[in-house]
Amino acid sequence: MKKLLILGDTGKTDRLIELAKARGIYTIITDDRDKKQSKCKLIADESWDISVYETDTLEKLSIENGITAITCGASETCMDATRKLCKRLNLPFYVSDYAWEITNDKLKFKQLCRQYGIPVVKEYMPDISLGTKEMEHIEYPVVVKPTDSCSSIGFHLCENEEDLIDGYRDAYHKSKTNRVVIEKFYSGVEISLIFGFNRGESYLIEAGATFGDRKDDIPFVFGYGPADCLGRLEKELFPQLSKLFNELGCYEGIACIQVIFEGDEYAVTEMNYRLPGGASPIQDYMCQIVLDYALNEDYLASISRPEPVNVSAYLVSLKPGKIASVEGVESIRELPGIAYVKINMEDGTVIEPDSGMRRIFCIIVSAFPFDQFKSQISTINELLKVADECPAAHCGRR
Repeated sequence: MKKLLILGDTGKTDRLIELAKARGIYTIITDDRDKKQSKCKLIADESWDISVYETDTLEKLSIENGITAITCGASETCMDATRKLCKRLNLPFYVSDYAWEITNDKLKFKQLCRQYGIPVVKEYMPDISLGTKEMEHIEYPVVVKPTDSCSSIGFHLCENEEDLIDGYRDAYHKSKTNRVVIEKFYSGVEISLIFGFNRGESYLIEAGATFGDRKDDIPFVFGYGPADCLGRLEKELFPQLSKLFNELGCYEGIACIQVIFEGDEYAVTEMNYRLPGGASPIQDYMCQIVLDYALNEDYLASISRPEPVNVSAYLVSLKPGKIASVEGVESIRELPGIAYVKINMEDGTVIEPDSGMRRIFCIIVSAFPFDQFKSQISTINELLKVADECPAAHCGRR
């Protein structure tokens, strides 16, 4: 029997486990949290209480237990741990060292984009001293962020020099390599393009647009595809992206390209070579791509590629605090058109300041098109109540 080890309980880990078990695969999950915090340990065939960072221990246990495949969900940390462990055990992992290096460094990725004629956001590169001469050429608003962060950690939207100095220093300290990039702020729609790879062939799985308030980079509504501008991007951008994917060695797996608009102008901002973290009506298909490669199987050959769908999602983020209680989730599930509600936190969860996208409490997916779904947002806000343990405050939504 094949044995699949999954590192960490992160986005889509539950679906990876359930889909693997449906294939007859024995599943094991590991991280250093108990079953109350790591709930996927309750559905896997076996669980280990070992951190994903303990590569030596996991290598030894994998050999002793006959592990035949290793993968993980939507997490850069777990992807890096999976990459290292697979190399130790000579097991397949779809991201090469070169692709990992480029896609996890925003500046290196932008340099490669320029090489293939892909438009990128204008950037400023001042020194940490933020000298006057370097600052005087900056046109506000700008975005400042670490070059190597994820989940919007260290991200700041800066309207003036004071904002920039504070944001730069925070981003600098949140960067593992103390490297920061300052970029022009694009206020238009942000498009997510999700691609699958099959023996070097890239194909679009999903395209969607982000709407709403982006302060602190926490969008509150995400409208799934097909995006209105998709036809233009397919004509102008996809040929260059194909060359980029070839350069990176994207032979198998799944990746997400972020594109942002400012009027008619657009630019590529980043690439994540992993499962996307957001909810999707075709997330099972995405997970099957990852499982096929890890298990050396070809399940996807037996099913059709999904057609673009038109659904919407509401991402509810919380202010810093500690969750005391939650009300209204079941009432939201009963609303017309609601297809899926994923809760990411529970009572007792602490929401830290400056935690970026990790502040997202839940994702509510609707089968209604965006224009129809957005009329329900006020109803959802009235129904959903998340109380803070602090008696004088509430962990209210943004």
